[in-house]
Amino acid sequence: MGLGIELKADGGALLIVDVITGSPAERAGIRKNDRIIEVDGQPTSKFSTDQAADLLQGPEGSTCQVVVRNEAGQTRKLAVR
Repeated sequence: MGLGIELKADGGALLIVDVITGSPAERAGIRKNDRIIEVDGQPTSKFSTDQAADLLQGPEGSTCQVVVRNEAGQTRKLAVR
């Protein structure tokens, strides 16, 4: 099961191109143009885009921890179910 986001690689991070309305990502507070810089404690810069996207997949009901940075450079840690 995915988070309901469209991603693209962007300088070692995953740029959020789009967030699906009503998706787990939207409910967790992820917004368009945020950058995911960490997934479950691992920096996204260590992985290819596909590998990092795979880290965001899991069984329905599971939770992953992501750190996102917005356009203003502020970071926040979110749990996405």
